[in-house]
Amino acid sequence: MSEPEKIESTGLDRGYTPPPTRKIIALAAGGVFVQVMFTAAFRIQLYALKVLGLTALMLALFMAIFTIADIFNEYFVGHLSDRATRFTKRWGKRFIFIIGGAVGTAFALILIFLPIWETKPEGGLVNPEQTLIAIIWLAISVSIWDTIQTIEELNSKALLPDLIRDQKSRAKFQLVGSIIGPMALILGIILIPLSISAFGGVNDPNAYFMMAIVIAVIYLAILPVRAYGIWEPKEMREFRHEFDIIKKEETPLWDAGKRALKSRNWMAFVITYLEWGLIMRMIVLGYDLYIIDVLGLDIAYTALPQVAALLGSFIFGIVSYKLLRKYGAKKTFMIGIYVTIIGFFLMIFTIDIWTLTLFSFIMGMGMGAQVTARGLVAVQAIDYDTLKYGKREEAQYYAINQIFSATSKTTSALLLAVIVAIFLYDPLKGTENTEFAKFGLLVYISIIPLIITIISGILVWKLFNISKELAEENKEKLLKLGH
Repeated sequence: MSEPEKIESTGLDRGYTPPPTRKIIALAAGGVFVQVMFTAAFRIQLYALKVLGLTALMLALFMAIFTIADIFNEYFVGHLSDRATRFTKRWGKRFIFIIGGAVGTAFALILIFLPIWETKPEGGLVNPEQTLIAIIWLAISVSIWDTIQTIEELNSKALLPDLIRDQKSRAKFQLVGSIIGPMALILGIILIPLSISAFGGVNDPNAYFMMAIVIAVIYLAILPVRAYGIWEPKEMREFRHEFDIIKKEETPLWDAGKRALKSRNWMAFVITYLEWGLIMRMIVLGYDLYIIDVLGLDIAYTALPQVAALLGSFIFGIVSYKLLRKYGAKKTFMIGIYVTIIGFFLMIFTIDIWTLTLFSFIMGMGMGAQVTARGLVAVQAIDYDTLKYGKREEAQYYAINQIFSATSKTTSALLLAVIVAIFLYDPLKGTENTEFAKFGLLVYISIIPLIITIISGILVWKLFNISKELAEENKEKLLKLGH
């Protein structure tokens, strides 16, 4: 593979001091709680099916409306986020966006689950004529949440390649994330179903509302730690301010997007993220439905296989750290793919909550390796293109990623609609569904994710071409050029 084009120095070359471990820990911890928020927001699909009584096709409809709105806001947010403001020198390029976005995201989560509908005890709207209004409300409220969350997420991801620029610290960040991540996510995974169960159950709209309040309070409580982690050093803030003054020319709106789409390495990262997003959405909803309607257990039991998956991710995340240093991002990711495939294959033979928990542990090991490697895949792709084009456009690159990943929302809902159509599953029938319908839910959480994982592994292997050695060379060049 040819090396990136050499670019001229900006004339603003700067020194770089690797961030201390405590800052890396704070940065990783703050990012992990973003996933807790996502896990809570994912329950909107269960809420739509079990509380409002929407059909799977209706669910796919409002998710499609939401996806269209999401695609439009992703890139515009990314474009605006890459532009420095008058606050850059004092607060940094990303700080205000991240903190403001986090506060807004917490309150928007509560907005999604406002109990404004009169529902039946067993689920379903008392007044069926409100169905269309409910679909529109869900699409609007989730779009508001996602727009605010996008501001937070894009700027958080865009900050990482610049804030942590040496490979050793980047690997340390992935290791810390793989350790802190499962512990923080276990808190969220246990609290979310337990809150729904404790405040009324899976068919009670107030239960979801109270769950949202609990998660929002925790999310806001972690903000001081996160603020410390994302705070940019003085020299970095001043550099970004001066660099953007020198680079006065306005980049056309779609130029960075076109570069991202043409980048084989970046598109490899996009595929890794799309695979993860699609599988996570299917598992969160699929586990809920399978455990409640097939195994006949309370929603609180959904925590067991999800915690097992996180423990697997934790254990193999530590192993993956060593693999990253020895083999690089691509090979580590592929190892994760192989293990994930084994986990989903075994899941086909699930018979009870304990076999589901065991197979989820194995699947989680593979996903943990993928997530650990995925972080390096992203920053190495950005480093490569920064050298090639002489510009850091992380937020717009991540916006392209978000546009693709946004499709996972509708895709997961459409796949459920297909399962419903083929296997005749009815969410409001619960355990009264036929054995054939129950088997359809097993297909949804095992065979379909298995196929998705295989396809993703093949595509990433073909597209990502940055070796461990080239990644090190690129980083050294960027440090010399002041990037």
